Amino acid sequence: GATIAYYIPVRSVAGATVRKERAAWLPSQPGRLFDLSLHPLLNRYREIIGAVVISRDVTEKKRIEELLLRHTKTETTVRLGGTLAHELRNPLNAMSLNLQLLKESANLSLSQQQSLTAIQEEITRLNQLIRDFTTFSKSEQLSLARDSVDPVLARVVQLFTNDARQRGIRLQAYPRAPEPVPHDPAKLEQVLINLTKNALEATPSGGRVSLKSSCHPNFVLVQVVDTGPGIPPLERDRLFDVFYTTKEGGSGLGLPIAKRLVELHGGRLLAENNEGRGATLSVYLPRER
Repeated sequence: GATIAYYIPVRSVAGATVRKERAAWLPSQPGRLFDLSLHPLLNRYREIIGAVVISRDVTEKKRIEELLLRHTKTETTVRLGGTLAHELRNPLNAMSLNLQLLKESANLSLSQQQSLTAIQEEITRLNQLIRDFTTFSKSEQLSLARDSVDPVLARVVQLFTNDARQRGIRLQAYPRAPEPVPHDPAKLEQVLINLTKNALEATPSGGRVSLKSSCHPNFVLVQVVDTGPGIPPLERDRLFDVFYTTKEGGSGLGLPIAKRLVELHGGRLLAENNEGRGATLSVYLPRER
């Protein structure tokens, strides 16, 4: 392995204490981040004859700092976006109403009708974006029921059956969690709708999307598994960031909304790539609240 001098270069400075601090990834501890401090030992001639090295594992500290920074950015975005959403809603509704009146009253050519229809579709898309953002930014209240999550999986699969068939994708549920767990069925359904929609959009024709549930001692696990290309490494850290999207026409709110709703349950939403191909979005719901 590498010597400590690889991470903290040592140089002699007459009459002075040499100290270097640097965060480093150690080959012996992959995936962990260390803060390394070197304190030289001097003889009576002020020459360096050795060193004391102290290493501190700062992986968790750095992770918490990143989470706090991301949380601050999210809250700022929510406040600004909430103001914009309020200001945009009324003008968009007025535009939509007048556009409909224009289509009904004017003698329009086919190309003019197509242009107005395209404008109407964009207004509808913007209104949906405002609704999504309002859902994300407002304080949700849960209506908890102590029941199995399996019926929610069945409803979501039923909702997307035709869409999956048209895409040539096999969509199935594997309910294995009959035991009750506190959850809001409507909110959990919204979470799984977002995850399933993303999975279907990411999976090519001939692929498979599976909704699975399972019981564990402290939690119930619900997973959406696809056979798409997986999550690119550069996107994984930003997957749940507000407004981050790589899809054309995407709002970047589906996954943040899902994550927020899961956290309201006291749970966690995690994303990981499968061995081979595809990705899995996992919802962990605590069995006790």
